[in-house]
Amino acid sequence: MRLFVAVPLAPEASRALDPPVAALSRALWRPMAAHSRHLTLRFLGERTAEEAVALPRALGAALAGGGAFDVELRGLGVFPDSGRPLVLWAGCGPGAERLDALAHLVEGACQAAGLPAADRPFSPHLTLARRRDRNGGDGGVPAVLRAWGDARWGVLRVSRVALLRSELLGDGPRYTTVGEWALAGRRDRTIP
Repeated sequence: MRLFVAVPLAPEASRALDPPVAALSRALWRPMAAHSRHLTLRFLGERTAEEAVALPRALGAALAGGGAFDVELRGLGVFPDSGRPLVLWAGCGPGAERLDALAHLVEGACQAAGLPAADRPFSPHLTLARRRDRNGGDGGVPAVLRAWGDARWGVLRVSRVALLRSELLGDGPRYTTVGEWALAGRRDRTIP
């Protein structure tokens, strides 16, 4: 299974991010579906069934003492750089330090479950669109960054963490919730 741990986005927070995505060239960019947007805390990649069983227990234990908090969604950027944009993302402002702390808890849970350490440092961002191919024009990115690069998108209430399975399909990824926790640590549900 291809897994990751994330903070799901509430529908109202997701809708606020629609204008810059709509301005991109659909021929060059594949937007993330509004209902699929999330803040990734830890990408886990392909994992065995045994690893997937140990992880929910470790996450539940790690998240048990945390409480909900707010983070402002602010600005836009691209990975890897503006000369070769492959991913358009929204950034985080005030509250990002709490996301860092949450990601640190998740990282500890992953290692407690026997997974290797993350291969890159946590960078709080919300993926909005991915480049369909690596060739061709800029797909409207410079205009989008000029118009919305410093925009404030609203405040996201971080109150839940989800373990998600990702299936890569021709029309984009499909996410299935494997487990979900309130930050108070209660395991709300597990889906086989």
